Amino acid sequence: LVHDNQAYVANTLGLFRVYETSSSLTQYYIQNLVDRTSNSQNDAYFSSAAIAPNGTAYITDSDGIEVFHLHSDTLGTRIAPLPLAGKSNGYRIDVDPSGTLWAAYYTSTGDSSTTGVYVTDWDGASWGAPTLAAQTTLAQDSYGYFEYEIDQSGAHHLATYRQGVSHFTNATGAWYLSH
Repeated sequence: LVHDNQAYVANTLGLFRVYETSSSLTQYYIQNLVDRTSNSQNDAYFSSAAIAPNGTAYITDSDGIEVFHLHSDTLGTRIAPLPLAGKSNGYRIDVDPSGTLWAAYYTSTGDSSTTGVYVTDWDGASWGAPTLAAQTTLAQDSYGYFEYEIDQSGAHHLATYRQGVSHFTNATGAWYLSH
């Protein structure tokens, strides 16, 4: 992740700001901004992180989304619950150019017409109605089989892997399989 020419890395241990400490590009200082290192059971279930244009960072974990303000180095109000109750990992999040947070997640409904990857937006108080973006069946541990990004024009993109890679987008308004 990059914001204001600063690099950030997120994983199950937290959110880290990475500083270059020499011009050799081989020495770095890492500052832990959202610390999960005390989580001895490793149950944070990190799956995704995103940074809004205003410097607000979002990091998913087992039951919500941590909010961290990069410009003031302070934690914000936690977003909970996640969009789909009972699903604690596998979320992919991103922020559109206007700063709206979006989440994508896979769910199997038992009906092939409604099983797939859904997307929904956060309006600051609640999650919007989910939209089926990619009608597909993924493996049980599906969080490892799709990626979600929003480009600079605001178009959403999903890449899923099931016997090959498929790309879904809403670049023309409605979701469709592009290849």
